[in-house]
Amino acid sequence: ERMRRHSQHHHHHSANSVLRKRAADWPLLLAHHQSCPSFTPQIMNELVMEYLCVEGFKDAAAKFQQETQTPPTMELAAISGRMEIRAAVQRGDITAALKLVNDLNPDILTTNPHLVFHLKQQHLIELIKAGDVGQALAFAQTEMASPSYAQREHLDELEQTMALFAFDPAHTPAPLAQLVDHSQRLKTATELNAAILTSTSQRKDSMLPEHIKQLRALQTQMDDAKCSYPHMNITQIAHLPK
Repeated sequence: ERMRRHSQHHHHHSANSVLRKRAADWPLLLAHHQSCPSFTPQIMNELVMEYLCVEGFKDAAAKFQQETQTPPTMELAAISGRMEIRAAVQRGDITAALKLVNDLNPDILTTNPHLVFHLKQQHLIELIKAGDVGQALAFAQTEMASPSYAQREHLDELEQTMALFAFDPAHTPAPLAQLVDHSQRLKTATELNAAILTSTSQRKDSMLPEHIKQLRALQTQMDDAKCSYPHMNITQIAHLPK
């Protein structure tokens, strides 16, 4: 029993020592960003600009460039076409999105079979949501009957989508309800946006949300250890897309 208490005391002391060390190093954590010599306002501006460009906030990126003199991470003109495609998916117009993608770069679809499946799946969902059962069934038989979609990676998603035929879209039970929710459109749009960025050798994910996630985790650890440090209020930006 004495040894157990000693072990617990030693573990508690060690954990507190580590957290105290982290608290002491907090200024250094803020002063160093990976390989960068200092976490300057310029670096923060670059992270914000990258987020705006990757997520497609063209107007905000242009205004941010004007106010901070931070160059965009990609041509702002190229963002418009990508955002037109994303907007089409988010309003449920998959046919328009597919045409725009093919006009932009047909290779995006021919080299991404998983993406094509999810776009077809989204189109089928939209038909079911619209109550066009006949067209939905015809589309499922002609476009979703490929043997490749019977593989394990797609089978579960396909079965869940086909199960939507059995329910009124307004009263779809969980977990199928998420398929007819707007969040499903956002998920498909994000996947397509990433594929377009990859096709142009751009980063498909912004670094800013990941840095915020890491900062939140570190601050939580230091708060739990009752450490004193320059706390940053990030609750207002915690909703950034992951």
